[in-house]
Amino acid sequence: MQPQNPNNSSGGTQQPVQQPAPMATGSPYQQPKSGPNMKKILMVVLPIVGVLIISIVSLLVFSKMNKTSAEALKKFSSATSELNSKSSNLGLEVSKSTYDEGTDLDPAVKQFDESVKSFEGATSELKSDRKDLKIAAEGYIEALKSYSANEVGIATDMVKIASISKKESEIDFKSSASSDLASYTAEVDRITGVYTSLESDLKSLDLKTEKGKELKDSYSDVFGQIKGILVQLKTAVAAGDRDTLSNLQSQIRELSYDNAADKKKKELEDLVGYDSEGTKKIDTAQKTLNVEIDTINSRRYWLLWVKKQNQPRFFSGLFYFKSQVPAVG
Repeated sequence: MQPQNPNNSSGGTQQPVQQPAPMATGSPYQQPKSGPNMKKILMVVLPIVGVLIISIVSLLVFSKMNKTSAEALKKFSSATSELNSKSSNLGLEVSKSTYDEGTDLDPAVKQFDESVKSFEGATSELKSDRKDLKIAAEGYIEALKSYSANEVGIATDMVKIASISKKESEIDFKSSASSDLASYTAEVDRITGVYTSLESDLKSLDLKTEKGKELKDSYSDVFGQIKGILVQLKTAVAAGDRDTLSNLQSQIRELSYDNAADKKKKELEDLVGYDSEGTKKIDTAQKTLNVEIDTINSRRYWLLWVKKQNQPRFFSGLFYFKSQVPAVG
């Protein structure tokens, strides 16, 4: 006999007790993932695009900044023509000054210096796309400045000295020892005074070159020697020593026409001539620059041919000159 369930008073069949279902132990419920977040994509993409745009613009600006403009090349062409004219004129004036003591070099030197300055300014505007042309032009400028500081400087100093030495060559005794000795003594005093004045004029000269200063010192020495002979002349006159007077007069004549100063002057004339070191350097620099100018002009002819063939307008932007760049020299 089975014991009865105290809770089942009717004595019916006992129903099994249903146990609660165990709780799930897996992952909690997740919503399905949505598509890519556009905001996040834009936050990544936009900076990249911005950097690319900035890089492209910077590259274009850099390219523009390092490309020689048509205006700059026209300016260079004009400065070249002007320099050719002024340098040629200066060369002629320097040559003239070696035989014409009255030559005034200052106007030609001033115009030359201004044209070199203008050419130097035009050269500075050439960019990296014209690097070879710029280097050649800078070499030419260096040669011109060297010529101006040396050969032209020496020639200018020589002109200044010549204005004084010319006065010395015009000195002449107005009376001779064969005439009245008293008059001759007065003439000796006058000539001595002239040489003293010439020495003072030499001393006051503002010379720029060492060669010029050496020439000035040479003439100063000659003038000093002649003054020393004049003192002896005066003594001989007082003593009535006509033989000594004649001998001293001969010494003065020799010093006046054949002296160390005149020989020095001849050396300097050769130094500043057409075949000087400065002109040789200029010739070399000219040849180098003209090679680059010829290169530009040959390209220009090709571009003109392209334009004549009615090519697209794109090619018109490649033109730099309406006329050739003139060769230097």
